[in-house]
Formats: sequence, C-alpha cells, structure tokens
Amino acid sequence: MFIRFGEGFQSSWKTKGWEQMEANSSIVSGNRVYNEQFNTPAYITRQNVPGASSYHTESGFAAPTAADGGVDPVGQNPPLGVGTVPVGPAGQSISNGTGVSLAGVATNGTRLQIVFGAVPAGVSIFTPEVVYLTSKSTLAVTGVAIRNNHPTDPNRGSLTPPSGPLATDWSQASGNLTAVYEIIYSDAFTEEELTVPIGVTTTNALPQTIDVSTTVRGGFAPSNLSGDGVPLLTSAAAGQLPRFFENLSGGGTLFTIVKCNCNLLFPYVSSASGFDTGIAIANTSLSPTDPTFVQTLAQSGPVQFWYFQNGALARTECTNVASKGVCPGTTFVPSGGVLTFTVARGSNTWGLCGANSNGACSGSAATNFNGYMMAKTGFQYCHGFAYFSDLDRAVIPGIYGTSVGYLALVMDTEGSRLVRTNNTAFDSLNQ
Repeated sequence: MFIRFGEGFQSSWKTKGWEQMEANSSIVSGNRVYNEQFNTPAYITRQNVPGASSYHTESGFAAPTAADGGVDPVGQNPPLGVGTVPVGPAGQSISNGTGVSLAGVATNGTRLQIVFGAVPAGVSIFTPEVVYLTSKSTLAVTGVAIRNNHPTDPNRGSLTPPSGPLATDWSQASGNLTAVYEIIYSDAFTEEELTVPIGVTTTNALPQTIDVSTTVRGGFAPSNLSGDGVPLLTSAAAGQLPRFFENLSGGGTLFTIVKCNCNLLFPYVSSASGFDTGIAIANTSLSPTDPTFVQTLAQSGPVQFWYFQNGALARTECTNVASKGVCPGTTFVPSGGVLTFTVARGSNTWGLCGANSNGACSGSAATNFNGYMMAKTGFQYCHGFAYFSDLDRAVIPGIYGTSVGYLALVMDTEGSRLVRTNNTAFDSLNQ
C-alpha cells in the first residue's frame, strides 16, 4: 500500500535553506545534482546575494545570524552553485542600514502530511523514515524527504536525522495518526512526485466481532489539524506559525479488515414427534500441504446459534462448556475440527443445549421444535450438514425410520446464492 504526492509545478517543493541543498548534493558539470544523501546540517547558510540565481528555498533571500543557528562554517558567500558575485568578506552579512540582516529563515521546508483515519486497537501502521523524490517523467531519483519524528506534534517539531534510508520504525497502536515528511532536497527544474509505502500489521488484540477499516488522505503541513493547540497565525504573538487550512485530498480507504466469521442457514430443523436433527459444522481452515492447494491461515473460534419458530426467535446459544449454551461462546472449534450435536439433546462436548429452552439445559430434551436455525462461526471457512431423522422409531424392530440430509446454505457474499450478511465468504480450497 502507498500514497503518492505530486508536485503541482516545478520548484513547488522547497527545502528550508540552502544548507540542506549543499549537504545533499554535488556539482556535476556545473549543475547541482542530488547525491542520494539525507543530511540535516545544524548550520544555516546565508542567502543574501543580490543578483544570484534563485535559491529555491522556503527561506528565500535571508541573512541569518548566529542567533538563527550560525552560518556555514565553510564561510561560502554566496554558496557554490548559486551565484558568483560575493558581497563583502566571506561569511559577512550585508546591512548598510537596509535592515536586510533582520531577514530571518523559515521554520521548515515544504512539509507533506499523511493523515490516517481512526486506527483500531491491534493495528500498527509503519512508514519509512526516508522517502526519495522522483521525476514524474523519467522516474529518476531527484531529491529526498525525511519523516518528522517529533513525539507530540509532527507538524511543528524539528527534524531528527534518520538511522538509515530504509528504516521503518514509526508506528502507533491506535488513534488518529499523522506522518509528516519534510523536503530536504528538491530539483527546482523538475516536476516531482513522492511515493510513501505504508505497512500495516495486526495483533490478537484486533476486535473479532466487527469489520474495521482505516482511511488515508494527504496534504500540506503544518495545518490546523495539528493537535498542539497552537492557533492559526492571526498576529505576531510568540509561538504562532502560519498554517495550511485543512485541505486534504486523494487517498481513500487504506485497508479493511473483515471479521473472521462465516454464516450458515439450516432451512429446516426439527425435534418434534419423535424426530431429531443432527447438525455438523466443519472448520475447514486446515488445508493439505500439497502444492496444488492454496494454504489458508488456520483459524479457530466459537459458534453461535439462533433458533426461529412460529415467526419469532425462540432461542440463541453459544458453544460454552463452562456455562452450557451461554453467550459469548468460550469453547472453540479448532482448525480442521467438526462440531456435532442434535437439536433435541444438544452436546456436552461443545456445551450446547440445542433447541431446549429450559435454562442451562436443566430440563428434558426439546421435543417440540419445528423451524429454521442460523449459525455464525468464529472462523471464515465453514461448511454445514444437517441430518433429519425419526430416530426414535428407527430403533423399534420391524419399523424403518425416515431420514434425509442436506447441506447448509452459506449466507455470505462471494458467489453465494443466499446473500444475507455483509461478510465475505471464502472457499477453503480456493483462497
């Protein structure tokens, strides 16, 4: 997964100051070329040469002093690759009563933010510390951006030199996340784009009863989305910075995690007039190791049942050996396992009462249920079978019983004939 930013026009993206351009480039055949570094120098280079070619930085024409963070220790004035006419001694700013020495520097270069929607507990998102800029036309690397790792407000904090160009140590377990990248080298004569790969991992803490999704959008930073409480710049008050209004665009749904459920319908089950219905539900998430089979993730989970009779819900129960039939279920059907029980008698092995409505199966077997039954499994790959039989008569010598079996209907999507849920069904041998 990734999100891609595109430069609106050449030189739209700029570094904070020329010192970053110097630190991340070399002069080749008279032209300054990015040399695939990601340096963030501590010094600030003067950009105070009238007539020099454009600096193409956010600071623009500036005459920083030691109070702004010092000057280039090399003392180059102007920097190589910008102009050729020095003004005054090396390292000296110009003034002559013009006040130009008061021209300060920008707080940062162009910053692009990635805003993620609510990230559920159990999900972590990763983005790299360093992302390279590339030419829209040739795809060649033309610059670099560094992710801001400020712990409280990535829109405003200073850059921290990364530990490596492929590091992916940024993550947070939940909440609303923002990743901000600052341009530290950009080719002013090329339209560029920046593609940020996004990694997503999950843990067992992920909610298993609902579907979850997270969105992603992008735009300029800093913005009024910042959580530091600093308002938009309305005066020269200390601490206030110009902000971009919320104008996030693009993106969409970053990922959707579907709950591990499978829903079955048994159209007719009965325990009336001496009949009973045997139910079998197989957890087919266990596949052969044969290479012709696509391997599936082994899953396990409880099963919940709903019994409907005479136009109403008669009973619901869950697999629960510790407290028979009570929901939520605590007894799981393992991967490759098969749950079996009868509607009249339930099952001690799986902690089920069947259609019996007498408390926790304290009464006798259910003898008068006629209706349909739905089942929701806590695993994706389920298949069901029902066996309807007049078992009580079959045991009488000389009298033959009647029996019939059928497959349960999968109620989910993905080719199902009976789409009744928002779940996606998966065939265990084709996924």
